[in-house]
Amino acid sequence: MLAETLEALCSQSYRWEAFDFEAGSESLPLLFENLPFLSFSSRKFDLFLRVLDHSSSPSTMVGVNLPFLWLPRVRDLDIITLHSFTLPVNAPWQCLDTLRLETREGADVFHSVQSFVQILSQCEQLTHCFLTLSGMDALQGEDFLPIVNDLSGSIHLPALEHLGISVPHCPMAGIALLELFTVPALEHLIMHGPVDTTWDVGRRLIDRSKCNITDLYLDNLFLPTEEVGFLLYKLSPTLKCLEVRIPDNGDEWTSFAVMLEAMTLRINKPALCPLLTSICFTLEKQLMLNMPVLAFIASRTYLRPRSRDTDVVGLSYAILRVMGNEQDFRTVERMMSHERSLIEGKRGKCEVQLRKFDFEYDYN
Repeated sequence: MLAETLEALCSQSYRWEAFDFEAGSESLPLLFENLPFLSFSSRKFDLFLRVLDHSSSPSTMVGVNLPFLWLPRVRDLDIITLHSFTLPVNAPWQCLDTLRLETREGADVFHSVQSFVQILSQCEQLTHCFLTLSGMDALQGEDFLPIVNDLSGSIHLPALEHLGISVPHCPMAGIALLELFTVPALEHLIMHGPVDTTWDVGRRLIDRSKCNITDLYLDNLFLPTEEVGFLLYKLSPTLKCLEVRIPDNGDEWTSFAVMLEAMTLRINKPALCPLLTSICFTLEKQLMLNMPVLAFIASRTYLRPRSRDTDVVGLSYAILRVMGNEQDFRTVERMMSHERSLIEGKRGKCEVQLRKFDFEYDYN
């Protein structure tokens, strides 16, 4: 019955645009024993691979690598796994456009920095790469950083535009893995802290790749204040979208305040990142919503008419997520109005570029 069902299903495989494959069940070996040849059309399809069965054992993982034989026809590969297995180094990775990989509960799929480099280096057509690695034993070894330094820049992905790497249990490792990449087409970068090497790695990535970052997401920001200006200066000519999350502790606020000061537009003072049009700030500590944040937003919102102003484009979209309540929202309105009156007192009548301002509060 299983063979007949599969044959009928796969006879239509040439029509498929996506295939969601869940590995790890006890019937997996039997399934692949009966699986006929899939007659995919010449068009690419999306492959979703899930390895989520808590009851599976190593013996039932025998078929987990079989879907990788289809990679020449796969456009987007999305993997979520609770179990460790070895990604095949010799699979045809070079045709992928998008790779999303999430390992949970300590699962490991790379096993070494070298295999990580070997697999990613083959993805020559990759445009999007998002990795969340909850387990990778190689990241814990004493030789991890020396190996990364030796292989610096060795993953050359000429088409990659979006890159994000997170190692939740060891954020420093996630930042360090960026050291392996050379990505000349990169436009969107996600960086997870908190480590004081974030800026340094980011600057080296930009210098090495000679890329133009337009979108930057900084999660759990903790940076030496003297480094803030250096990276912003590197990003300044091209940055259009900035998203920052500040957690509920005190160390990150100083770095964030320095960043805001560098980007705040003032009379007779050039501001960094003049093309910035979109921001999203998530501030998880109560009372973080203070004047530096609103002064920055106001300075990039209320501009003189373009013919008389600087080359600053002005914000068109802003989101503020804060710990607070409805009363804080009314306070924000009053403070923004006050900031506008101060600015217009110095600049004269202003034009408002901001089309959308969302204020989201969460009071616990």
